[in-house]
Amino acid sequence: MSIFTRASDIIQANVNALLDKAEQPEKMVRLMIQEMEEAIVELRGLAAQQIAEQKRIDRERDNCEKSISQWQAKAEKALDHDRDDLARAALEHKLQATQRLESLGKEADYVANQLAPLSADIERLQAKLTEARMKERELHKRLDSVAVKLRSQQLKSADAMNTAMSRYENYERRVEELEAKLEAFDIGSSNPSLEQQFRDLEHSETIDTELAALKAKSSKKA
Repeated sequence: MSIFTRASDIIQANVNALLDKAEQPEKMVRLMIQEMEEAIVELRGLAAQQIAEQKRIDRERDNCEKSISQWQAKAEKALDHDRDDLARAALEHKLQATQRLESLGKEADYVANQLAPLSADIERLQAKLTEARMKERELHKRLDSVAVKLRSQQLKSADAMNTAMSRYENYERRVEELEAKLEAFDIGSSNPSLEQQFRDLEHSETIDTELAALKAKSSKKA
């Protein structure tokens, strides 16, 4: 692809549309910026060549104009001395210089016609490059904003989890406190708990067993 075709494609490209379709817009805009920068460098190189050619033509045109004036003066001087032959030769050189001057004029027009679109393309590319760089900064800001929001959400989620765990622990502690209070009420109560009743029953059986043993021992003595 020639530099002119590539530059034209870049200039006509819609930066926003391309980025909207891209899966990774941050990478796409970086590639676009690189492409634009390379195209501008190449176009400026071509423009520099045309400007150098324009300067060469201008110098040669100045020399031709001086030469025309000089040969004109020589022809007049030759005529003053009745030297038609020298006057003719001087006018011959003047004619050649005049023809060369006309040819250089055409060359200058051609170079100007080449340089004008190059300059216009460079300006348009520079505008596109500025747009792409602004878009890149905007994307970076958006990514940074998303990262900050994500971190904030993570912190909020962590806070919410900690709050939920704290509430659960508080509920659990309150239940334990209520259970303890309930057990405290059972201590010394006229209505012993089921476990207390079984303990009392076991205690009574032990006393009955010892009492029976004492009675048996007493009977033997009698």
